[in-house]
Order: sequence, then structure tokens, then C-alpha cells
Amino acid sequence: MQPSSKTKKREQELGPEITVLFVHEQAQHLARYEECLRIRNVQVAHVRNCQEASQALQQDSPPLLVFTDTRLSDGTFRDVLEVAAKAEKFVNVLVASKIGNITLYMEAMECGAFDFLTPNLELRRFPSILVSATADALDKRSRQTQEAA
Repeated sequence: MQPSSKTKKREQELGPEITVLFVHEQAQHLARYEECLRIRNVQVAHVRNCQEASQALQQDSPPLLVFTDTRLSDGTFRDVLEVAAKAEKFVNVLVASKIGNITLYMEAMECGAFDFLTPNLELRRFPSILVSATADALDKRSRQTQEAA
């Protein structure tokens, strides 16, 4: 299935104002997503654990999206989702697993993940996921701003 012209247009609109945080230690399975982001000039930062993710997400301008590994040295994706939920501005979290596991998928989604990425995800589908996650986060941030005014 080819991306729609609307998806292609939104994908072209991505750029350095879109910020992404990767939370992982040595997660090679995240590298393919990072390459797709860099091609689109998306700003990418890395932290190694939940504590560093918490610090990054507590800043005035937290990243728009977070890609997290399922396990970290000081916690799991659940901890990253919890910290993201407390961020001053809305953040979408995508959990990236080294394995396809339906139980893990269900848990991630029930805990508030935007999506659950597995190694068998076809990379040609990734731009659509990226556009959806970005559009959703921008929309929710816009609503937060309106509600705060």
C-alpha cells in the first residue's frame, strides 16, 4: 500500500522543529527508525535510562515523541510512559521491542503508548506511523495551549 498524497505532504512538513528522544542503552533495533528520522531532518536525542528520560521530559520544551526500548537499566517502558504523562507538554511514546509479543503489545497500549513497534515492521510503513504520532501530539499540545489560555 502506497502512502496517500496527504501523508506524503505531512511527511515533507516534518523537520527540525520536530524533536524525538530515544531511550535505550544499546538498542540496535532502534537504529533503523533513527535513520528514517534523520533523513527527514528530525532532531534526535538519546538518553540511556528512565532517570535521564525523566530529566529530558521535565524541561520546558520536552520532545514531541519518545521512542523507548522495553527494558532499561533502571526500569521499563512503563516508567517512561509514566514520566511522559507528567510532562508539561503532551508527548507521544512509541515502544520498540526486539521481539513481537502480543502480551507486551497489549500492556504497552493499555499503559498509554501511541504505538508498539516490532522488528518485523516494514520500514515503508514507518513514515505513516511517524506522521500519525506527530500530528496527534501536535494536536494535543495545541489543545493544551488553548485550554490553558
